[in-house]
Amino acid sequence: MRDILNHITFDPLLDNGWLIMLAIALFIAALSAGVAQLKSYFARLVAGLFLMLALLNPQALEQDRQAVPDTLLVISDKTESMQIEGRQALSQAIEQEISEKLGLAENLDIITVDIPPDDKGSLLQKALIDGLAGIPKSRLAGIIALTDGRAHDITEQSAQIIPPEIPFHAIIIGNIDARDRRISAIKAPQYGVVGEKAEFELRVDDPGHEGERARIIVQLNGELKARFPITIGQSVSIPLEIERRGSNTVEMRVEGIEGELTLNNNLFVSEILGIRDR
Repeated sequence: MRDILNHITFDPLLDNGWLIMLAIALFIAALSAGVAQLKSYFARLVAGLFLMLALLNPQALEQDRQAVPDTLLVISDKTESMQIEGRQALSQAIEQEISEKLGLAENLDIITVDIPPDDKGSLLQKALIDGLAGIPKSRLAGIIALTDGRAHDITEQSAQIIPPEIPFHAIIIGNIDARDRRISAIKAPQYGVVGEKAEFELRVDDPGHEGERARIIVQLNGELKARFPITIGQSVSIPLEIERRGSNTVEMRVEGIEGELTLNNNLFVSEILGIRDR
């Protein structure tokens, strides 16, 4: 009986206000007939109930429900650093295994979003936003990221992108002991006065080897200007005298070490515009 009632809905033929007024009038009429002890009391009451029921316009509700699958988001890093030491092949094998095993689960879709090569590095947050944009929050089952662990667009606000109840798993691909020095500019002026010095500020990172020494080579317009040691993980200021008017090319390189993954991150190149002080 309860199941039958759960499948009944009403589509009244009159506004609620009119239905309430009519119900009050029928109640008063039935009450008056009862007080007067009229023989038609019961018939009038039944007729009033049937009239109200007809005006309520009951309808049988038929529901055609279809299970909507949950969605797993897989983020696959395709940047240049993933081409080292067979990382990309390993990533593809893991991605294939995820698709084969989790693809057998009922009511689960798998969506893969790639992190494409970019001059700015591995833009994990951008790929995450792009992937989540096409998945309803109620259907998101989890997120798996296949990457070498370097992400260059992560901020303090990145954690707010993922709903707190959604699990996030990162599969880090690569040799944990591998070394990869990286030189980055903290301050790189775009112009300077000819004959005066412009101040550059750099830092060399080599995870796990902070405090050790590394050698920096500085060139201006192809000419060697300095070679000196710095401390890894600490910023250093490098003053350079602007030699000529117009474009000046500044190259700063940290020397590589044996067994380093790649030397692509060891070089910083910048253009500074020389202007004359009038």
